[in-house]
Amino acid sequence: MKSVIRIFCAIAAVVVMSGCATSFDKKAATVDWTKGSVVVMSVEVNNQYKPGYQPTGLGVMLKKKAGAEPREYIPAFSQEAVSGSKVFLVTQQIQPGSYTVSKIYGFSRQVLILGGIDFAVDAPFEVAPNSVVYLGRVSGVNQERTSKDDQSTGGVIPIIDQAVSGFGAGTLKVSLGDNYAEDVKVLKQEYASMQNLEVVRSPLKTMALERTTGSRAAPVVISYPPGDKSAITAAQAEMTNLPALQTMQTPQTRNDSR
Repeated sequence: MKSVIRIFCAIAAVVVMSGCATSFDKKAATVDWTKGSVVVMSVEVNNQYKPGYQPTGLGVMLKKKAGAEPREYIPAFSQEAVSGSKVFLVTQQIQPGSYTVSKIYGFSRQVLILGGIDFAVDAPFEVAPNSVVYLGRVSGVNQERTSKDDQSTGGVIPIIDQAVSGFGAGTLKVSLGDNYAEDVKVLKQEYASMQNLEVVRSPLKTMALERTTGSRAAPVVISYPPGDKSAITAAQAEMTNLPALQTMQTPQTRNDSR
């Protein structure tokens, strides 16, 4: 029963966080570098499994690995898709250091249904002082989950919402990309403080996709450019020297049983 309550609260936490400081301030006239550098990336999820329930809010969770940033987990989230697309441009201001993208999260809010996305990943990156860093584009396609080793897109609780939206019985097929020109154009249109600043092009090189809880299968590692064997091998080697990927207790507590 406690597990069910925690998972239900996880979905609610995603919605609550959407009202918190989950992005860099669009209204700021200039960047206050004492608050850190700015990271920007785009995220998209196409719900092919249940097309009527496309995301209405989407983002990533950043996890600090090393540096002066006081927060361990930092959300970068948006409820405003780029016009005419399923793409969400997300930003956040963080102190220089080492980080990882630790999850893709979001929701589809429809009449009487709130489906949650909560997908654990591991994609390392570095942030230099006084810089604006573009981390590329993370794209996901929600498909029916056919392997017991694959994690579900969002867990199975609340049962009705997750079943109807397809996020409970679905899994994400994820790819990394670099849409620098397109994304930076939107960034400069929406953020006045970005107009005259250089945006460093540094797309994520690898991302490990966690397996379902209890699975003995190794995480799936994807790369950009696709099929970069040296990057994939390096990421796999690093994972063998680290404890198994751990998911967050809050806002993620998942149950992938079907």
